[in-house]
Amino acid sequence: DGIPPQDRVTDINLMSRLRRELGSGSFHLAKATALQLIRLAPEHDFYRAKLAAAYLGLGQIHEAARVIAETKTISEANVDDFLRVAWALFDGNERESGLALARRLVAAEETAGGHMILARMHRALGDDAELNEAIGRALVLEPEHRGARLERTAHLIETSNLERAERQVQSLLADYPVDVQTNLTYARLLAAKEQYEMALTRIERLLLLRPGACEAHLEYLTLLDELDRRVPAVEALRTMRKVCHDRDLLARAEKLLEAP
Repeated sequence: DGIPPQDRVTDINLMSRLRRELGSGSFHLAKATALQLIRLAPEHDFYRAKLAAAYLGLGQIHEAARVIAETKTISEANVDDFLRVAWALFDGNERESGLALARRLVAAEETAGGHMILARMHRALGDDAELNEAIGRALVLEPEHRGARLERTAHLIETSNLERAERQVQSLLADYPVDVQTNLTYARLLAAKEQYEMALTRIERLLLLRPGACEAHLEYLTLLDELDRRVPAVEALRTMRKVCHDRDLLARAEKLLEAP
């Protein structure tokens, strides 16, 4: 592409550093590195995606959204990072802005993952028609997409279509027998069928395989709380504190047990 070899080495070294910084949560450093890469190659929109990721890690969602607005081309190289920004806007009580951005991104670069972000948004909004359309489109693009299949199963459980949900979740378990989300979805189905002991056992087995799965700990604690089993719930929270480092999930777990 006409770029001098020595400049290409600089880009590669900076990109490797940027990946390490983002992976380790050093978002201030990642922001500086991404800006340096953009100065060296302003036409590379991939670098802008990583700058948006750094801003998102810093909690500067509007700065991340500004990066997207200034990006000329939405492509496979940057759409996933940008979709995370759209979800952050939506999840941060800017639902209209987040949904509009997600729609624009999906229109520019259609992916199954993009449709799944839309599905999550429509699920939160209670829009069943749009939810099903987004899931269906994701499955057209990727028929075996795990997230789309899980989302469809979760929706079936929520709408009390338990027989169809059972067929869906059994198919998922055949493909992903130790997957956390798949097993938690099955536990939710069992609870919806009032098979509470089986649901608890399913999560307990999962935690033996994945002791650090924070979401599984929270699901277990939530079910114990719903069944008014205070003593094992307190013990479950104690265990969760030892192995889970997700502050948000821990805060949600502790809030469950605040009430007498």
